[in-house]
Parts: sequence; C-alpha cells; structure tokens
Amino acid sequence: MRAHLVIMALLTACSGSSPPPEKNPSPTGSGGPTLQYMSDCSLTNPIAVDPCSGTAASTRGLTSCAQAGVKLGDSCGSNAASCYLETTCTDGRTAVSDYLVCVDKSPDRCLTRSSAQFKQDIRYLSPADVQAVAREVETLRLARFRYSDQNGGEPRLGFITEDASGTSFVSPDGRTVDLYSLLSASVAALQQQDARIKALEERVSRCR
Repeated sequence: MRAHLVIMALLTACSGSSPPPEKNPSPTGSGGPTLQYMSDCSLTNPIAVDPCSGTAASTRGLTSCAQAGVKLGDSCGSNAASCYLETTCTDGRTAVSDYLVCVDKSPDRCLTRSSAQFKQDIRYLSPADVQAVAREVETLRLARFRYSDQNGGEPRLGFITEDASGTSFVSPDGRTVDLYSLLSASVAALQQQDARIKALEERVSRCR
C-alpha cells in the first residue's frame, strides 16, 4: 500500500475592513463574471490561531453572515460587501471564525505565487539534494501543544522549531517556519518514499 502525505499550505493573510454587507445581495447579471462568497483566508490559514483561544478576532465593523443570510459559496452581486462567520466554542461563547468576501476567484492572499515569471535564480535539486531535504521531514518530531497565549481550545499538532534547527524550512533565527518550504520538503519525502516502494516492488517481482 502506498503511503501518502497530505499537507495544505496557505499563507497568513492581512486583515482589512469592508463596509457592512447588504441584506440578500443579488447575483451578478448574465455575461459577467460569476461572483460568490469565499473566505478571505485571514482566519483559516494553516497557522491561524484557534478562534476560541487567544485574542478574539474583531468583527471589523461588519454584519454577521447569519444576519445577512449569507453562506460560503453563495452567489452575490458586484456591490455585495463582506461579512463574518461565527463559531460556538466549547465554553458556550461565540467567536469570529472567518470573513467572507464577494469575489470571482479565491483572493490572491489565499494562494502562493509559483509561476516562473515571479522567480529568478531557479535551480532544480539534484537527487542527493532531494534525499537530504526528505530526511529533514522524515526525522521531524511531532508534538501536540498549546500556544502560550492560547486560552483553552484544543491542542494543536505540529513541531518545535528548536527540534529542527538548520533545516530548509525553519528561519535562521529558529523562531518561525516557512510553510511553502515545508510543503516542498514534504513533497521530497513523498518522492523518496515512492522511489523506495517502487524499488521493493521490482525486487519482489524479480523473485517470482
């Protein structure tokens, strides 16, 4: 059975303010781009703090999506404004969990630019480089933890940068993680794992 690594890497987004949303916004007219409510990714990226812990996110002066009758994926008009979603925490209180914006595609802040037109000094890794990067992921010690400013909520899953100092995805000062580099290193680990599996399958096939 082949093993698979599944990693989602979305980058931390900047917060912004928008005017209050209209009630029941009308969909865009025919012939124009299809607009719908999508997350702005500021509270749903992989390293965002649990909305029920730490400092609560503000409403940004917006109306709640529930009050506006808006759901993720709903069609909207070109003048439809943003709203916020809420979640109910285990202690019974509600907290802002996401902001929805009316757009025709996922906001750029939700994605990572990867086209060659945005890059320079491109150098593909050699097989030895790929093996070295893969080992960085394969030797990671995983842990469950809560952030120091986290007030309740479920423990998070991750790793401690002090356990991975000097790796290609930890900053030189050892305090932060480059998620794009971590994703790429995980791809290297998957490629190495797949190569080992194929080699074993070939050996088994020759023994038959």
